[in-house]
Amino acid sequence: MTKPTNISLMAVALTGGLLITGCSSSPEEMKENMNDKMENVQEQINELPSEPTVADWESERNDVLQELRDLRETIDRRLSTSNEKLASKNLKPSERTDEMAVQVELMREKDRVEVAIANVESAETGTWISIKEDTRKTTNEVKDWWSRLKDNVDKKTDADKDNDGH
Repeated sequence: MTKPTNISLMAVALTGGLLITGCSSSPEEMKENMNDKMENVQEQINELPSEPTVADWESERNDVLQELRDLRETIDRRLSTSNEKLASKNLKPSERTDEMAVQVELMREKDRVEVAIANVESAETGTWISIKEDTRKTTNEVKDWWSRLKDNVDKKTDADKDNDGH
């Protein structure tokens, strides 16, 4: 399959080759210059990045899926901790309210991650680029939210449980 970039590159090389050969003094030099230019164009075409193979695409897709699944697992662990706290009879009403609010946020972010997982799992080579971009955006937003959540916990408890210096 010839890409527009390849066609443009060949056209520029051919035009340049014709202009340079027009300055040559003999047909032999013209032919040699043209052959040199064509070899150079072929080398440049060979150096262009190729289309990703199916194996490359599947590998990248699996990496993204693993990252999303790890993020979902982290949220699930925090949800489990939240459920344990809410089941405790020793929780103050204000702490219970705060924990319920955190749990709502956790569920919302988990839903976003699960939608992203479903999108990646159903992706095909033709849709992969846009799905990957959307997934990266969602992943970054969820990770940013997670970081803010941990920082808020640190502030409320005056402890740096995540050891990030905040």
